[in-house]
Amino acid sequence: MKTVVERARATGAVPTVITFDPHPRAVLHPQSSPPLLQTLDQKVEAFGMLGIQQTIVIRFTEEFSLLRAEDFLRDTVKERLQAKEVYLGRGFAFGHNREGTLISCGE
Repeated sequence: MKTVVERARATGAVPTVITFDPHPRAVLHPQSSPPLLQTLDQKVEAFGMLGIQQTIVIRFTEEFSLLRAEDFLRDTVKERLQAKEVYLGRGFAFGHNREGTLISCGE
């Protein structure tokens, strides 16, 4: 998050985080869903304390899970949010079948 805030400052952007609710595993594999450490409100508040000014919460559904990584990047991240830079958490993957990773995004 520190990098996101610093880079936003340097590029004149708004430090933004995208998160999903409920947790994707709770929708796709509820039997092995991890216990949540924070409520959504607590998570958003913690982001704010780290300097994040905007949190985008995307409702995670089975239908949403079918969205390809390329479509999510193009339609949501690039077109709607007009992101200048994107940072993914360690081990994070997104899109249908977890096809979007740092490597597939051009790390």
